[in-house]
Amino acid sequence: MNVWLKQIIALVIVVTIISLIFPDKQTGKLVKGIFSIIIVVTFLNPFLSLNNLFIDYEYDTFNSQVFNDYNYDYLDYTFDKKSRLIEKDIEDFILSKYGFVSKATVIYDVSDNLQYLIKNIKININFDGFYKDNEHIVVIEEIKSFLSSNYNLSKNLVDING
Repeated sequence: MNVWLKQIIALVIVVTIISLIFPDKQTGKLVKGIFSIIIVVTFLNPFLSLNNLFIDYEYDTFNSQVFNDYNYDYLDYTFDKKSRLIEKDIEDFILSKYGFVSKATVIYDVSDNLQYLIKNIKININFDGFYKDNEHIVVIEEIKSFLSSNYNLSKNLVDING
């Protein structure tokens, strides 16, 4: 409504300036007549275009849905990238500390307030080279403790297969 009022005021000012520039001859009357019609149409525009309210609403609803879809796609991309970085950190940690090749998979979820939540971490480790029977159990517990402290998650969320 504010824009509509500004348009009418601007047109009245333009018509006033034009009436000062053009004399009251035939050209001046023609220009004033044209601008008078434009002022009337501008004045009536909000009353004549009630259907535009529904079209604009649908357009805005569509745009907001596209915007939300875009945001969720970006959020998915960001969280997926974060998961891949965590997987690489886990694999590098196991390789550097224990010398074992591993494959980590982080399964995540998005909370209601759009926060990243780790649901589960699955790790496959190649335990070749162990000579003692229970040594791999100690390693598994150390890895679970490391992940639990670094990523603030329960040890129950970490599955290690070897």
